[in-house]
Amino acid sequence: PEAIANLTYNGQNQTLITAGSATNGTLKYSLTGGDATDFSETIPTGKEAKTYTVYYKVEGNDNYNGTESASLDVTIGAKTVSAPTIILSETSFEYDGTAKQPTVTVKDGDTEIQSTEYTVSYTNNTNVAASTDNKAPTVTITDKDGGNYTVSGSKTFSITAADGVVTPPTAIANLTYTGQSQALINAGSSTTGTVKYSLTGADATDYSETIPTGKDAKTYIIYYKVEGDANHNDVAPNSINVTIAAKTVSKPTITLSQTSFVYDGTAKQPTVTVKDVDTEIPSTEYTVSYTNNTDAAAATDSKAPTVTITDKDGGNYTVSGSTTFTILAADGSLTLPTAIEGLTYNGQNQALITAGSSETGTMKYSLTAADATDYSEDIPTGKDAK
Repeated sequence: PEAIANLTYNGQNQTLITAGSATNGTLKYSLTGGDATDFSETIPTGKEAKTYTVYYKVEGNDNYNGTESASLDVTIGAKTVSAPTIILSETSFEYDGTAKQPTVTVKDGDTEIQSTEYTVSYTNNTNVAASTDNKAPTVTITDKDGGNYTVSGSKTFSITAADGVVTPPTAIANLTYTGQSQALINAGSSTTGTVKYSLTGADATDYSETIPTGKDAKTYIIYYKVEGDANHNDVAPNSINVTIAAKTVSKPTITLSQTSFVYDGTAKQPTVTVKDVDTEIPSTEYTVSYTNNTDAAAATDSKAPTVTITDKDGGNYTVSGSTTFTILAADGSLTLPTAIEGLTYNGQNQALITAGSSETGTMKYSLTAADATDYSEDIPTGKDAK
């Protein structure tokens, strides 16, 4: 017999030899060994890719002896699959920190290649990457030595980012205006990225890891989000409200630039300074009003000249109070009356003076005494010569 050349694995049994012939006997074959008991006239076949040793001998007849067995080697070569079809059980996974190993099916055309024919290895198969990335998650197949196929190749798949998580920040409670910047929140946290904050807006570009602070008394909107790491999506912005309350000043110190004026007919408005103990409260924090501040009155009078402060809505202080001051009476003015000259007794009452005048009060006269109680606006008259 002769070995059939260039045999290649095809998944079917293939004849290994061209039959030999014998005269005066019967040619028989075995794949088991030279001393085997299974020699047969059947032409040996093989399926797997390997080298077969085909033993043959002649069994003699009544008139001829048989021959000793001989052998020849026949090889079925592994089939080379240059472009195998590699099919994955899943082509996309969501990141969860574990290595992803999709099940592999390899085909030669329509023929599935048994998994015993190749090894499977995985690379870049834990972290997020697209199948088109430079370091994409990859399945690689490599044929096993002595197998029926010469086959290798690779296939990529995707690992998508998982949703991020966040433990939200919490508002710091009971904040009150101090004149200093104060932290507004207790920091949030995330195991899937970096928590960042902004006071500007949900879509702001100034997000930062810095804890937001506030100084003025008002309600602040704190926006926060998570910038995801390489394996997690961002967490969309959310917000919380934090309030710094106005400071209540129950006993403000109200100081006036001047506490005593002299009446001149104009309203008096001394400049006001307000303090919370030693801290001056800016004038923008309150309004100032004045009452009874034109006419003369003492600071202790029931209708004393008064300064009243009232806090402005939305300010940093809840503060109110008042203080009084004094407006002193001005010196009066006088144009003296004059005696009428050349008066002579005529038996009638006669005016004794030409009237005086005053721009600061009412001229009154008495014939009784300087401290008399009968002063009157009437011009004094006399009858008797004296």
